[in-house]
Amino acid sequence: MHLVVEDIDEARAELARRGVEIGEVQDFGRGVRGAGFSDPDGNTLELQEMSWRQGTEY
Repeated sequence: MHLVVEDIDEARAELARRGVEIGEVQDFGRGVRGAGFSDPDGNTLELQEMSWRQGTEY
């Protein structure tokens, strides 16, 4: 599952502060950055930031 956030650095830092083991932010190109982690059941999730998806319209 992808969780799209406006500021991946801020979202990643907040999860890390809460004790979540989360990978480093990776740049996938074309304005997409992501960082992966798992929930307690082992399901994988990905924080994702898309530079063109900013503001109230999203």
